[in-house]
Amino acid sequence: MFFAGRKNRNYLAPVRVQNSHCFFSLLRKKEINIPPVRDVVEQQIRSLVDGENIRVSADLLSVLDELSLAYRVVEEQVQLRNPPELLDVDLISRRLSRAAAIEVFWSIDSTNSYLMAQKETGDVPRVCFAEQQLAGRGRRGRQWISPFGRNIYISLRRNFAGQISDLTGLSVVVGLSAVCCIRECGINAGLKWPNDILLDGGKLAGILVEVGTNSMGRVFAVIGIGVNLALDSRNAAQIDQRWSHLGLELSKSRNEFAAGLLEKILSDLETFDLHGFKPFQTLWPQYNVYQGMPVVVHRGDETISGSDAGIDDDGNLLLQIGEKIQVFSAGEVSLRPGKM
Repeated sequence: MFFAGRKNRNYLAPVRVQNSHCFFSLLRKKEINIPPVRDVVEQQIRSLVDGENIRVSADLLSVLDELSLAYRVVEEQVQLRNPPELLDVDLISRRLSRAAAIEVFWSIDSTNSYLMAQKETGDVPRVCFAEQQLAGRGRRGRQWISPFGRNIYISLRRNFAGQISDLTGLSVVVGLSAVCCIRECGINAGLKWPNDILLDGGKLAGILVEVGTNSMGRVFAVIGIGVNLALDSRNAAQIDQRWSHLGLELSKSRNEFAAGLLEKILSDLETFDLHGFKPFQTLWPQYNVYQGMPVVVHRGDETISGSDAGIDDDGNLLLQIGEKIQVFSAGEVSLRPGKM
């Protein structure tokens, strides 16, 4: 999803899998042995996050700087100035009413790429969270800025009945799920078709949906979501569009928000798999920030101006041009606000 990350390193943290005592390590899709020094440093950082003081070392300070974690050194003891809340599989899974195999990575290239590369594991959805992404991806190949321990980076892989063509509208459904979760926190976010979540005109969250078939011919989708909980000026300088974050407006903890988002998505995906897009179509107007407003559709080098007339039965964009309505699919165009 979105980040300009640090250079390739030769370690990553253990991954905890729900209902399992197995531990895994991943770097650029390859299993490796974690060097003892890096393993020790990660555990030291976890202890710092818990409020402990750790004796200063060059390795520890190097990684803290690398992760942009502010610290102070007092009498050769390191303390974090603003410890992040790290994601916890147990805290998240206890808040779910549905089964899911959950992993949390310390750092990973891309949560979507990781799940796309996995072999078939049955009908239980697989969920991958990360504290940091090194090569997060958004729609149309854009990079998603993913600082360590601050935001939500989640991907979910789920099987679906039917054919790939039956997944039309899925990206809109996921956008509706995410914006509903955010509004439940008292934050008046909205949607720009097909699934960009905006707050005060800036991009708050992005969604990337990738589909495929497994070796048995079953259709699956990998759904990636990035939500900006907190961005500083250093991160913001790397973003080439208007952005927003929840900041102090979010009253929930990071783990509470992650669990609520996952629960809502799992529920809505069940509904979509059973009933298709129809149950979600009527929700769109109340979240569409450009409903009835002038917009510009970009299709390659072509620009088409009109007004946002909502979506059709499949979640495609309806653009009113004079007296006519033209239909656009999410895969072929991008949408921008027009001039009043």
